[in-house]
Amino acid sequence: MQLALTFDVEARDHPCRPGNFTSMVDALVDARVPATHFVQGGWVRDRADADELAALSAPGMVIGLHGDTHTRFVELSVDDIARELADAEQALLDRDITPTRPLFRLPYLSGNTDGFVLQSVATCGWWHIDAHAVAYDWKDDLRDDPRQVARNVIEGIERRRADRGETAIVLFHSWPDPAPDALRQVLEHATASGDAWVPLLEVPRRQWNNGIQL
Repeated sequence: MQLALTFDVEARDHPCRPGNFTSMVDALVDARVPATHFVQGGWVRDRADADELAALSAPGMVIGLHGDTHTRFVELSVDDIARELADAEQALLDRDITPTRPLFRLPYLSGNTDGFVLQSVATCGWWHIDAHAVAYDWKDDLRDDPRQVARNVIEGIERRRADRGETAIVLFHSWPDPAPDALRQVLEHATASGDAWVPLLEVPRRQWNNGIQL
């Protein structure tokens, strides 16, 4: 099966060790695994350090948008949604980071079945990308449990395989402490299973919006 690795790159919800994101990108570059990073504009503008920004341009990394303020889009008007997307894109462009249209992920995946939200995003030239295997790496009770975080992803991949899915889109976050170790376990599982990591843009668009519901 083909696997597409994605990250939501955003401000931290709670304290975490520095260097988690760059550690994961280094591991991906070493393994020659491509990934798509859905980047929050506010993180780029106010929180990211030089090493984290540099990691976004590492070999095999593709950039999408994740909104500007990490607001739930179901709470926004059509004009607010347009502003969130425009502000996020400008924050990246101001740092010489060019996001790839139409790659976008809704904060919290909130609104991923809401026709108004999805159409408002599409009108601005972006397209929401769901996920089939989610790490849940942000959960407080998993801060010290990378094995369970990896298991969450692997179980999602295997459910997708059992459903005869062609591709599984995997969702990690850029900052949680268990994510780097969990990512390495998932990479090992994919190798043992004979799965192939592919760029998200190689996944047919019909599979972008049929992920799990949180």
